[in-house]
Amino acid sequence: MAARDWRRRGGAGRDRTADAGIATLWGLMIMGILLLLAAVSAGVVSLIGARHQAEAAADLAALAGAQAAVDGEEPCEAARRIAVANDGLLTRCRVAGQIVEVRVDVDGPPLLGTSWTLTGRARAGPA
Repeated sequence: MAARDWRRRGGAGRDRTADAGIATLWGLMIMGILLLLAAVSAGVVSLIGARHQAEAAADLAALAGAQAAVDGEEPCEAARRIAVANDGLLTRCRVAGQIVEVRVDVDGPPLLGTSWTLTGRARAGPA
C-alpha cells in the first residue's frame, strides 16, 4: 500500500490528484481565446473590404459625374446612380466646372454589436 501512495503523490511528496484535468481546462481556455480572436479578425477583414467597396464606389461615381459634366448632363445624378449601383449612398456631390467631388457611404458589417458606415471620397475631372 505504501508503494501505491507513493505513485499517487508523484514521487515528490505532492498529491497529483489535485492537478488532474487542469491541462484540459487550460486547453479549452486557450481554444476559446483563439476562436474569439479569429472571429474579431474576420470582422475586421470584413470592415476593410467594406471600406474598399466605399472607395471604389466613390471613384466610379466621381468618374461618372465628371463624364456627365463633360457631356453637359447633370453630374450629381449620374454620380448618384453609380453609387447606388455599387451599394452605396451618395452623401455629398460638389461640382466646380467639370471637376466633381463626391462622398459615398457604404454600410459595413456589424462588428461587436455595432453597425458601421464606411466612407469613400473621390475627385474626378477631365484630363
